[in-house]
Amino acid sequence: MARFSGSFDELAKKMKQQPRKVIRASILELSGWVIKDTPVGNPKLWKSKPPKGYVGGTARGNWIPSAGTSASRFDEGRKAKRGVSSLQRKELTEAISKAMGDSFYLTNSTPYIMRLEYQGWSGQAPDGMVRKNVIRMQQAIKRAIAELD
Repeated sequence: MARFSGSFDELAKKMKQQPRKVIRASILELSGWVIKDTPVGNPKLWKSKPPKGYVGGTARGNWIPSAGTSASRFDEGRKAKRGVSSLQRKELTEAISKAMGDSFYLTNSTPYIMRLEYQGWSGQAPDGMVRKNVIRMQQAIKRAIAELD
């Protein structure tokens, strides 16, 4: 689990803004990157035949934001084919607001999410979605701090 609070505080201080604004924007940005980088099944790329009635977007649609404790729900019917859905956007902003002063979680209980993240199960996201974006966020914060020095 990555923790950014010290970096956020330093960045916020140098930007002369309240840390809450910087943290809020950063969490929203990182969450958006993770969701958008989650592959949507494309049967044309599969070696096997898709199940009858297959509709992609389950993994992308099941990123659930929460505050205080992580969510563990999974909804087979919850789909997101493009970017961040409007439902996810609303849930994100609400969870981020509730998480100020507490922990923010972005969880995914899709049965195959670990395969997507760690086993290169999708050619669309061979390096996963979370790990690479946590590194990306850490680098963005460091660059922002360096630019302000």
